[in-house]
Amino acid sequence: MNEQDYDKLVIWQDILDEIMAGRTQGHRCPKCRAQGLEVEHTPAQIFIKCNECGITFRGRLRV
Repeated sequence: MNEQDYDKLVIWQDILDEIMAGRTQGHRCPKCRAQGLEVEHTPAQIFIKCNECGITFRGRLRV
């Protein structure tokens, strides 16, 4: 993981923890603070997008 990837992970970490705990709705964007991030989650991948500012996060999960 490079430094840029780590910085992005830190920004999203609280939201990722909530999603992994089963809470996939009601999150605020870490950039613009808009309510209601779009979350797509499978056992192996996660995709999060803010429909307001366009910031995204995509990652693979180790199972």
